[in-house]
Amino acid sequence: MIADFKHFAVRLIGQDNTVKWTKVIGGWVYNCDGIAVFEGSNVSNCFIWANDDAIKVYRDNTNWSDCVVWQLNNGGVIQMGWTAPNSNNVTISRIDVLRAEWNKPGFNRALLNYVGNRYNEPGKAGYHSNWLIEDVVTETPIPVVFNITPDDFSSNPIHGLTLKNWNVKMTMNTEYQNMIIGNDPDEYFDGFVFDNVIFNETKLDESNWLDVTNLNVEKLVTPEFK
Repeated sequence: MIADFKHFAVRLIGQDNTVKWTKVIGGWVYNCDGIAVFEGSNVSNCFIWANDDAIKVYRDNTNWSDCVVWQLNNGGVIQMGWTAPNSNNVTISRIDVLRAEWNKPGFNRALLNYVGNRYNEPGKAGYHSNWLIEDVVTETPIPVVFNITPDDFSSNPIHGLTLKNWNVKMTMNTEYQNMIIGNDPDEYFDGFVFDNVIFNETKLDESNWLDVTNLNVEKLVTPEFK
């Protein structure tokens, strides 16, 4: 157990690490990120109480499974990356979101979030491909589900993102907005798949996905629905 931390709870920079049966609690202030691991690592059976990004997916070939998250008022539940993340061949399975307590909209807040090169660092760019995020549930309605909006300063494309067996609830008609917005006019996000995604008790399909989610999309090739 890691309690009352003031910065990252777990941040493993080496490759091929294993994190399991770890409890992270008491992250009351900003920058209290949950768990970050680098290439080839596996994270499983963890409880993450974070006041910044909870599940930080920044490198290739990582696997996350059987994690419970209590998100406070800052950060994303699943953070796809800041600045120049390169993360390919990623699997995230069986994520249970107990609560998300965001108190206002923000660029770094959502169940699935992608910040990108927010601070405009020259020469930095990222790339994501072949992601699977499956078996995700919210126990209570949360303020926002999708905020995939990497900063326009540098290219951060996504090629292949499957969301499978989601059952999520969001409080609608608020100031929060679901968004999936690519940031490169020459390289649209593509390969998105919504496979049995239930949003507020409605299964998303090609005819209803934008209306049901109140989703703002740009530079995104139309997803496939199953």
